Amino acid sequence: MRLPLLLAPLVLVGASLSLTVSGALAQAASARISQPTVGIVTPSGNISCAAYIDRYATVMRCTIHRTAGPDLPRPKRVQGCDWTGGRVFSLGRRGPARRIAPCDALSDPRPQRLAYGTSWRHGPFRCLSSRLALLCTNATGNGVLLSYERQRVF
Repeated sequence: MRLPLLLAPLVLVGASLSLTVSGALAQAASARISQPTVGIVTPSGNISCAAYIDRYATVMRCTIHRTAGPDLPRPKRVQGCDWTGGRVFSLGRRGPARRIAPCDALSDPRPQRLAYGTSWRHGPFRCLSSRLALLCTNATGNGVLLSYERQRVF
């Protein structure tokens, strides 16, 4: 059973944690937290997105693994994190998307392959795949347009 995100930092810093839960309660908890992150990947494998939705957070991140242009310079405010060259984009439930330098990973180990010409929807997020680009938007119509040649947030 996966740990809830709120408990994960306790394990990472070496704190011990013991919980006694009845079998039925454990099954219910497992079902509730078993798959909060779902993802997609383009047929080329160059762009992948993962959406995380629970009662505390709603976020989708997309990563473009290869681009035609050079990486962006590392921002001064990014310290102690792996710099991805500005190839990670974040989109919330509402409002504009932004380019980020995450210190954590948000991914789906078994993302759905999104065929060209098809769409995907999860919560407030919708993505449309084409041979030219991947377009993902949120509830307010803001989003990202990602391709090998160009990456745009709006």
